[in-house]
Amino acid sequence: MTTAMPICKALWDGFVVHWTGTVYPCSLLCAESCSNSLSLGNLAEIPLAAMYQGAALRTLRRRYLAGNLGGLCCAHCTKGDLCGSHLDEARAPGGAGDPDELYPVTRLEVSLTDKCNMLCIMCPKVGRRENPPGLGRAGYIDPALFAGALRDFRDLSKGRGLVCLHWVGEPTLHPALPAILRSIDACGLGIALVTNGIRFLPALTDLIVGMPHAALVSFSINASTEGTYRTVNNSKQFARVLGNIEYLLARRSAAKRTKELAVSVTFVVLSENLGEAVPFRDYWFGRYRHHGAEPSLVFNGKGAASASQVDFLVEAGAFPRAKENFLEVQARLGARG
Repeated sequence: MTTAMPICKALWDGFVVHWTGTVYPCSLLCAESCSNSLSLGNLAEIPLAAMYQGAALRTLRRRYLAGNLGGLCCAHCTKGDLCGSHLDEARAPGGAGDPDELYPVTRLEVSLTDKCNMLCIMCPKVGRRENPPGLGRAGYIDPALFAGALRDFRDLSKGRGLVCLHWVGEPTLHPALPAILRSIDACGLGIALVTNGIRFLPALTDLIVGMPHAALVSFSINASTEGTYRTVNNSKQFARVLGNIEYLLARRSAAKRTKELAVSVTFVVLSENLGEAVPFRDYWFGRYRHHGAEPSLVFNGKGAASASQVDFLVEAGAFPRAKENFLEVQARLGARG
């Protein structure tokens, strides 16, 4: 089956590691698409460096370049259209060069755990099994597996890569998180952390602000009032999260790291929170400016990105009326400047 290709470089530029050690080229995996067709193997059996040049990834790259996407989630993926990880035109698939070296390795995404302290209504776990098929029960990544993957990634990226701790679970729940962060920083690699903010406590903030390679902390909030926060995130921790972010902004400013350490607040657009998009933007623009940072407005990774971002997200088709709601939000925010 030959399919029109989405625009993506995920088969070249990095890896996604599930807490069980199973490795994939992309994080856009859910219950219906996370299968052996995109698995590159398990770190307990195959080192990350071997996966990069292994038969599984080589085969996927050639299928992708040929447009042979049958049975792969790539066939219906919209990531290339919606986020900033699309291919640049000068190096589009089908161009000259070694098909295994079209792009440098720059990305290691790691799910430290599938456990979470919230139950957001848009999460793939809601109404489904705890994990996508075949990945077992929720747990924590083995620090030894992570350490091996980190060393290989450092070498593959020539020490210039970014390690992003995110995916379905909440990374701050991992008991070894401080040690994991220190190990990434010691390798000279960039650190990005995506969190709901509930356990982003002052000690963690102080640790990250003091790390020279910490590049981004992104908070998933999805509301501008406590009532909507409860509806969308199924949590009563709205005030606590706001306080944790406020502490980070103050510490970042005091440490004069306003430009080096990016802080992003994100809002997944849903019918349930549509009316709070403009207040959300206005509130966070005000808080960023209060702490001496000039904010920017971002839509699905596209926009005038800065070190202080208000980011509106949606995966088209993932939720009822997703695309329509997203366009409405863009129109509302555009009308307000």
